[in-house]
Amino acid sequence: MITAACYNPSGNRAIVGLLNGQCIFYQVNAHQQMNYYTQIECRNTRGPMKKGRKVTGIEFDPEGKCFLVSTNDSRMRLFSVDNYSRVCKYKGLLNDHLQIKGRFSQDGDYVICGSENGNVYMWNKQTFVSSSLMKSGKHDRNASYEYFCGNFVFIESG
Repeated sequence: MITAACYNPSGNRAIVGLLNGQCIFYQVNAHQQMNYYTQIECRNTRGPMKKGRKVTGIEFDPEGKCFLVSTNDSRMRLFSVDNYSRVCKYKGLLNDHLQIKGRFSQDGDYVICGSENGNVYMWNKQTFVSSSLMKSGKHDRNASYEYFCGNFVFIESG
């Protein structure tokens, strides 16, 4: 089941997010026909979320060099457009049940997202902890964030 969708800035590629945490990419031709291109998985490799959780949002940064995928495992993942590799994983927010999605700031330097706990979280896109400093894992993560209280009003996107 499709739970999120987005076109790239040039409009020649579409991404659809699925209930199981997969993102499928389609090439869009001049006649607006979509052809399968590739797919990625947005899930943890171990733990209770390893089967994948619903993709709640997909957004490209203003430059179109990377895209952000929000999922119902309280994570957002930043991927490179060049090779579809994960650049960073953002943690801190609570998103287990709602259709909450992260967004980029207008200049693309920050990622902002609402949370089920009523807070609004913000990460510097360029600041993350190298995987060599982490106890486990193979990719970069960013658990360093600022947040403010949204007065317990559910905020779905920034």
